[in-house]
Amino acid sequence: MGTIRYLQKDGRPRYLVGVNYWARHAGPLMWRDWRPERVRAELCEMRGLGMNVCRSFLYTPDFMPAPDTVDPVMLERLAEFLALCDEVGIDTIPTFFVGHMSGENWDLPWRGSRDLYTDPWMLQQEALYVQAVVRRVHRAPALAGWLLSNEVPLYGGDTDAASAVRWAERLAASIREVDHTHPIGVGDGAWPLLGNNNGFALEPLAKVADLIGPHIYATGSDALRHSLLPAWSITAASGYGLPAILEEFGCSVFAAGGAGTLGWCFADFDLPTQRPYAHHAFELLFGVTTANGEPKPAAEEIARFARAIERIDLSAYRLSEPAAYLIEPSSMRHAYPFYGWLSPGAIAQMLHEAFTLSRQARLDVGVWREPAIACNCPEDIAGPGAVALPAGARLLIAPHMAHLNAPTWEALAAYARSGGTVYLSYAQGWSIHNFEALTGCQHHLRYGLADIPASPLEITLRRPLASLPAGTRLHYEVPQGQARSGYCPVQPVAAEVVAVDGEGHPAILEHRLGAGRVIFCAFPLEHYIAQAHEAHRSDSTWRLYHALRELAGLTPLVDGDNPFVEVRYLEGPGDCLVWAINHSWQPQQVTLRAHFSVLEARDLETGAEAMLELSLPKKQVRVLRLLSPS
Repeated sequence: MGTIRYLQKDGRPRYLVGVNYWARHAGPLMWRDWRPERVRAELCEMRGLGMNVCRSFLYTPDFMPAPDTVDPVMLERLAEFLALCDEVGIDTIPTFFVGHMSGENWDLPWRGSRDLYTDPWMLQQEALYVQAVVRRVHRAPALAGWLLSNEVPLYGGDTDAASAVRWAERLAASIREVDHTHPIGVGDGAWPLLGNNNGFALEPLAKVADLIGPHIYATGSDALRHSLLPAWSITAASGYGLPAILEEFGCSVFAAGGAGTLGWCFADFDLPTQRPYAHHAFELLFGVTTANGEPKPAAEEIARFARAIERIDLSAYRLSEPAAYLIEPSSMRHAYPFYGWLSPGAIAQMLHEAFTLSRQARLDVGVWREPAIACNCPEDIAGPGAVALPAGARLLIAPHMAHLNAPTWEALAAYARSGGTVYLSYAQGWSIHNFEALTGCQHHLRYGLADIPASPLEITLRRPLASLPAGTRLHYEVPQGQARSGYCPVQPVAAEVVAVDGEGHPAILEHRLGAGRVIFCAFPLEHYIAQAHEAHRSDSTWRLYHALRELAGLTPLVDGDNPFVEVRYLEGPGDCLVWAINHSWQPQQVTLRAHFSVLEARDLETGAEAMLELSLPKKQVRVLRLLSPS
């Protein structure tokens, strides 16, 4: 079973429920227009909504108006703010470099053209500032942790990974010289999770920080995939071995293994003439409460969620360890020379789509990150050794992956021979040296040319695949004129054709390889779905993923029968907590099925007896406690 990595409070795990905070009356100028009674009242509003933490911001031009100078008045106001938090019973995570906020950068007036990350004098000033703040307030009872920045790539600019790590190391060391207790996050937004390689690479930063905090504001063309984006971000972030907190946006990721959720933001503002709101007017209306203090529906949902979390002993429940993994190519994080396949953003999109299909199939997946190969190192030209795939994996999924390294393709073949199940879907320009040995097929690709099927495309199963019956049809709109839409013409050698397209071309094949199997899809199905508008309204590719789940022998402890209702569960001593989450904008019915003896089912929020057949309004959630015989 998997332990969720929570932050601790008084030696016990705590899930963070809260918001990002500027005072209503002033926004970023709250420290110069300091009104403690108003601030206290707003902290009381937060606490009344069940929140246990807020993320606060130090408007850096006010706190450090000149070199070698940290304003003592601002430090005293920060200390007073922390005292107010303690008085009210809410903790806070201060953010040092702001920096960037709500669509505008607020630079230190004396920085000039100095690089924030590499200039020695600038780094000295930054460390001086951080230490002055930490020395003043690190013993405050309401202090929950530190964040170095608010989306610093937007303020300091993109950089290289080495410079970003050195910058974070310098500032983290400055904090830890004074404060050895509180966790530290970078506050950069963790955007490489979505393919934005801005230099703030997560793997090296995870060795510096104590938490990872995604900021999720992506748009999309499919409501279901978009609804699952926060859970996907937390799943991907959790693979770095640190607590993952949704630092901004605001939807619960508790059942996805997250350690906290901080909504953006606490209040609407009535500040139409104050920058940045004057030119980013929509930023006036992002609060969970109105400018005159009324809770919005989002605030009521936060309060509801906080009440539910209070009923759970976090130390007693565990997520199951995934036995299925999505493969993240190292090319998403590492720039190989003369690489011309999928961009990091395109790879992230395919992984997100595969995650969505997995959730529809109630297939719990983790992320396995392919090891990168160092280039431009003459002394290491012999290259890496064998690749170690995740221990305990029974299913590995590589969706529309154009490029994996040769040692990984070798490892996948060995993994299948030893009893594992591998699923691969084709991508134009595929770089795979052991194609026939792995898939049991010969390809008939033409160099430099893409074989793009006509649209619409229909794929029909000739024979069953697990419980997916013969005759099942899968339908796709194929983007024309895109090389990525090309399929792989193949002739089976050792593989068996499972499904064909409308012209009889092999579409899905199964290669029994040793004690395991490779399922090869010759069409880039995930790409077709990701390019279509609202494809998941009618798409049934999740049934293919469900068949993969069955082939790998993976049965969840609690299952459901509706692909629009996510079913998640945590196991406890003698019971199981089950989340049924309607991701649809329409009401949905779902019947839950427990693969253990259920003594009784009760609603976690009300305590009332509950049925396993649920009716969920749009975008709604039910949490059940299923008791098993002791």
